[in-house]
Amino acid sequence: MQNLQKGFIVPVLLAVIAILIVGGSVYIYKNKTSETPVMIDNTQTPPITTQQNSTNNNPVSVTPTTSEIPNIIKNITTDSETGDQKPEIDFKVADQVRKDVQNGKLLWFKDPVEVSKKYGFRFGISNNSQYSLEQAAKAGEDSGLIHSTVLATNSTKSYRIYLISEQSQPYVWLVNAVSNIQQSNKLRVTFFSAASTYDTDGVGHQEIVSRFGDGTTMYYLNVKKPVVTFYLNQPANPSTVNSGSIIVKVNNAVLSGPTAKAVTEQGSSHGATFPMYSVQVDLSNISNLKNYAGQNVQIILTDKIKDNSGNPLQQCDRAYNKGECITDASGQKIKVFGAELKLYSL
Repeated sequence: MQNLQKGFIVPVLLAVIAILIVGGSVYIYKNKTSETPVMIDNTQTPPITTQQNSTNNNPVSVTPTTSEIPNIIKNITTDSETGDQKPEIDFKVADQVRKDVQNGKLLWFKDPVEVSKKYGFRFGISNNSQYSLEQAAKAGEDSGLIHSTVLATNSTKSYRIYLISEQSQPYVWLVNAVSNIQQSNKLRVTFFSAASTYDTDGVGHQEIVSRFGDGTTMYYLNVKKPVVTFYLNQPANPSTVNSGSIIVKVNNAVLSGPTAKAVTEQGSSHGATFPMYSVQVDLSNISNLKNYAGQNVQIILTDKIKDNSGNPLQQCDRAYNKGECITDASGQKIKVFGAELKLYSL
């Protein structure tokens, strides 16, 4: 009986010992594998741009968006009389923008209103302005470009934004000019001209310059037909245009006898007709005008000339320069629009 028990116990002990050995080996293996560091080959990992999230400190990826505004405008110049703003376009940037639009990026460049909104601040247009399309895409008669205009208005100011695009599709709009509508609507002189010397004497302007020019005076006035026309951006009230609203001087002495009148006539271009507004100044009634041949005459329009709403002729804001705004003897700016011409007689 004792021998039988001994024979049974020995195999049981051997089995227990075997289980303990196998279990211990597994435990040791697991511990070893959990302690072994994992090596990462950084040479194959591409760089990733991240930004720290301020709320949970989790990094979030930053993706460039197509709403970025390309720096397509180098600088902006402003006309001192009209207030119109003209941007200088960076054509390298503009060409890249066109490529981006063709590739499905920066698609807002296809909308003149959106382009106006994006760049309006560069022209002093406030953020609270409302933008609206005034003229849709229209081919220019002479430029070979497509034109569009957008209005931007707020409680105090209104602007007209002129945009252009090449004719190739899709249209990519660029700001070409911006005008302050209130400033543009003020009565002002756009340019002036004397009666044609050729019509009067059959003599061309260049011949007059060669025979009478002194190198300092740009414009000439024939005493046989001494009429100067000042063209306006809108009609002047005829009742405000008379001899009392102009001044004519020679050698700083005021001459009596000149007359002035408001004129509206029809002009035409490329088959289209349009009104042309002007003030015509006639010196024919100045006595002994021929005696002033060879001298310079100043023809001055004063702010007594008003538009139909009672607003005076827009004043000058720069010094006299060959027929543009003039100054007094001390160099101070005076409130007139003047032209200086040289009288001559054949």
